[in-house]
Amino acid sequence: MRRLNPEHVARVIQMLNNAPYFKLLSIAVQEIGQSYSIMTAEVSEKHFTPFGGIHGGAYASMLDSAAYWAAYASVDEDAGMTSLDLSVNMLAPAKDGELHIRGELIRAGRTISLTEASIYNSDGRLLAHAVSKMMIVPGMQTIKQAAEFSSLQDIPPKFMVD
Repeated sequence: MRRLNPEHVARVIQMLNNAPYFKLLSIAVQEIGQSYSIMTAEVSEKHFTPFGGIHGGAYASMLDSAAYWAAYASVDEDAGMTSLDLSVNMLAPAKDGELHIRGELIRAGRTISLTEASIYNSDGRLLAHAVSKMMIVPGMQTIKQAAEFSSLQDIPPKFMVD
């Protein structure tokens, strides 16, 4: 199994935490690992529906992001992924506090990856869960393209050389 380069991961996390959409949703990437991702988000009124609870679209975006980055280590450096589907179960509303989001790679195939993600509140209560299929697309949505868009210079190689 290829090992992720910690320097690469640190730069990717820095890029993600400065991304406009992640900032909009208050998503902070904490870890990207071999088959998982860990993120947090601080709930605020910008996430709310007119009824005072978090919007399902905010949950879906958080879950989709965690699922994507959980599969990140399973694809080649010159390939990217795009979500084919995202099945979200919203189990309880969040009205305040910090959300804990975890993505897990279930299976990495040559062309399709299957992942899941969950959102918990600070008390450990499960608030939302999703399952996602992602299509691996060589040459499309690569980390190099994301780095160029973000003006991130000299990103280290993705994998460690043994």
